[in-house]
Amino acid sequence: MKENNTVLIIEKDKSLQKILKKSLKNSLCEIVIIDNIEQKLFADRRISPGVIVISASSYPALLEKIKDDNKFTYTKLIIIANKDEIPDYPPGFDVRVYDFLVIPFTPEEVRVRVRAALSFSKLQAELVEQGKRLERMNRLNEWDLHIASQVQHSILHLDYPANRGLKFAARYLACSQLKGDLIDTFISPDGKIGVMVADVSGHGASASLITILFRTLFRTLALEESSPAKALKTVNRALLEPLADIYSFVTAAYAVFDPKTKKLTYSTAAHPALLLSGKRGKIDSLEAPGMMLGMFSDYWCNEGEIQLQSGDRILLYTDGLVDQKNKNRREFGLGRVKKIIRENRAESLDETLDRIIISLQRFAGGIPLEDDFSIFMIEVE
Repeated sequence: MKENNTVLIIEKDKSLQKILKKSLKNSLCEIVIIDNIEQKLFADRRISPGVIVISASSYPALLEKIKDDNKFTYTKLIIIANKDEIPDYPPGFDVRVYDFLVIPFTPEEVRVRVRAALSFSKLQAELVEQGKRLERMNRLNEWDLHIASQVQHSILHLDYPANRGLKFAARYLACSQLKGDLIDTFISPDGKIGVMVADVSGHGASASLITILFRTLFRTLALEESSPAKALKTVNRALLEPLADIYSFVTAAYAVFDPKTKKLTYSTAAHPALLLSGKRGKIDSLEAPGMMLGMFSDYWCNEGEIQLQSGDRILLYTDGLVDQKNKNRREFGLGRVKKIIRENRAESLDETLDRIIISLQRFAGGIPLEDDFSIFMIEVE
């Protein structure tokens, strides 16, 4: 698919036009400048911008102009505004509004925000194309689904950060070949380690595609956020438009570990709480609840922080683990998970997770998995 690197600047102030053009001079994007949306150049079908930069006063008229025009389907808007013009959720807020440039702004701000908006515009267009392909694959035979699974696995391959003060172990069981759970780790620019488990609603091709989208968005938009709550809020905003018409959502548990201080900051989005297992065998739930991702623009979530010690273990998991039922329709439950963790405190992380899986399989007694489930354990060195 041809990349769209066109940035359309709609601004009548000539001095502001020059500032924006100069800021984007070496940004490898094509810049088109017009004074207003009534100019013929705006209607030129050969110009399909990835990003439009426009003043807050002109935004309502632009939105009315483009709302039913498929030329602007993937266009992201960056609004130039004074600080007092940007309430949290302005009247008529549209999910195409990707970001704001608050006056006064620097050239670096312009470049960073435009690059990010262009990347997201491209990602959304690619998502639609990949979605069409994956849905077709979901109707093919088992071999084709196996290939799709291998492709997804290659994209979502998990690599553990080395020599960062943590040990890692993870296990994943899927109820179908295309998975809807995600385990991931990140290293932020300041050396902190992010760990995440996420669960996409539904199964099959659409859920597997959203896992790829979610991971890409997280790594693109939220990696530099040291606050898990702010990171989740940023990703929620980016998910609103792609998930708007498919009635899907994502739950997640996300934590950031500082190797220097051994502090863990964490937040959850409609997801099971993290479990802390101390060296003395006590197991605590780390609660920091929040809303599911990709459903609501007025998003909120809490954030917690805890001082960890060497030997402390943290478990992140998806609800498919505790919700799995046996032939009597009884759930495996969180109590069993805690008991296994407590009884295997002296074992390695891998052995502990294997014991959880073996216990669940014995409990289920041959009953097929009703949902994917992921378990991810870390230990402070």
